Amino acid sequence: MGAVGAYLIDSIRSDEVAVAVMTPAHAAALRATMAAAGIDLDGECEMRNIILLDAAETMSRFTTDDWPDAAAFRRVIGSVIEQAGSRGQRVRAFGEMVALLWDAGQVTAAIELESLWNDLSVDVPFSLYCAYAAQSVGGDDQKPDLARVCQLHSAVVSVAETARSFAQLSDAPTAARRFVVGLLETWGLHHVIDDASLLTAELASNAVVHAKSDFTVAVSARQGVVRISVRDGSTALPMSRAVSAVALSGRGLGLIATLAQRWGTELIGDGKIVWVDIGH
Repeated sequence: MGAVGAYLIDSIRSDEVAVAVMTPAHAAALRATMAAAGIDLDGECEMRNIILLDAAETMSRFTTDDWPDAAAFRRVIGSVIEQAGSRGQRVRAFGEMVALLWDAGQVTAAIELESLWNDLSVDVPFSLYCAYAAQSVGGDDQKPDLARVCQLHSAVVSVAETARSFAQLSDAPTAARRFVVGLLETWGLHHVIDDASLLTAELASNAVVHAKSDFTVAVSARQGVVRISVRDGSTALPMSRAVSAVALSGRGLGLIATLAQRWGTELIGDGKIVWVDIGH
């Protein structure tokens, strides 16, 4: 949802219109992601800058026996895309109806639906972002079908993301660091482990010492960037402090600025997220 949220947020900021066909759970996650970026999803829907559709209900309108009907797809989805572009703005779409078919074992139907999206784009210009859960397409027996899906797209983005929560304990930063290091070893990203370990320890320590709260660490790897984010229960933003040359603490933000490619803070609900990006 981080990747999808960025895709749709960029649509709003680029004065485009977005069509998002997604599950209710992912719609709720999108709402939270946009809120963290200062965007009101419901307000954007009211202004028709985003057209939000339920994936299962929408798909039921153009499928028969779990197979997409081309004419019905053009009538249902085509009319939505045309409506989105009626003000002369560029249109981008996100859809996970294909993922629902794939997860239901209807792999051939999912590939057919991908083809129908492509056929529609010939007559109605728009960009499309599709999503599949990694655990659904990762089996060796599915590689040929997954290859066919990839061939139907201009680019493929592989996103790995995992999160874990930690209690406000003195050994929590060490546990968080081990969690991140273990993930990166599993993902084969050994060359960023040293920097990631130091950054995680710093972010987690800030949550325990300064935010004085439990915290959640999320790690993602996408498009050449590892992102480590820590969410805590304090709305107090990180601040640099003047420290003496012999001080044993207080240099956290300097360390983050030195090691991270980028970093930032987002207020969310009754807490905040502090994130760092490391190039890989």
